Amino acid sequence: MTGSEEIIQRVASQYGIGPRDLKGDGRHRGVAWPRQEAMYEMHKAGLSLGQIGRILGRRHHTTVLHGIRAVERRAGDQ
Repeated sequence: MTGSEEIIQRVASQYGIGPRDLKGDGRHRGVAWPRQEAMYEMHKAGLSLGQIGRILGRRHHTTVLHGIRAVERRAGDQ
């Protein structure tokens, strides 16, 4: 299992959703926030915005950047 897949499994398990949910089209808070968390964790692990976007359902790199910044705001990092 690659680093990104481990992150997906861990985040999905933490939030009680399936890994497919993180890669899917759902946009409600119960899926969007965990997906953003996975984006943040993958970015911390050194993956590029484009790589993360491809892994999580062909999302644009600006969507990934928004997700990372949203996690930072929620955590009070900014």
